[in-house]
Amino acid sequence: LLHCYTCAIDYWQRLEPLLVRDGQRVVSIDLLGHGESEKPSDGYELENQADLVAGALGRLGVSGALVAGQSLGGQVATALVERHPDLARGVVVMDSPPAEGFGEVPLTARLAYVPLLGQAIERTVPDFVVRDSLERAFHEGFDVPDAFVDDVKAMTYTAFKSVHDQADDFVA
Repeated sequence: LLHCYTCAIDYWQRLEPLLVRDGQRVVSIDLLGHGESEKPSDGYELENQADLVAGALGRLGVSGALVAGQSLGGQVATALVERHPDLARGVVVMDSPPAEGFGEVPLTARLAYVPLLGQAIERTVPDFVVRDSLERAFHEGFDVPDAFVDDVKAMTYTAFKSVHDQADDFVA
């Protein structure tokens, strides 16, 4: 299971027990720059993300997996299958855009990617602003879990901007 942009493996915690109960082995992975993963100054290209996922699956002895990815995770899943077809028997892509530039990001969200300004915003943005921006990714009436707000705030600015820049302007 590959999570969306600004999320982490906790994104899947409600789904994992349902899949395990069905007899499936479930592996969730923090993408580079997210959650508990490293947050280096570079390496956020989709191809590198896919190679890192392939390495993790290889270390776990996984092959022939059904890889599911949401938003950014869907793009990484697609790159994974293109680069390492032996690792996946199928791919489920959810909520990933069909083309670059699909959907519109509000001006206030685009400001977060402007150097210096974005870094200042990252350091001072209150939780309610993060929560409001995350609500766009959920069905109306669904409360954004605190863990998701924490996941966004745990990202470094470099990871936040670099992942966004490398992922074809997807909308999360």
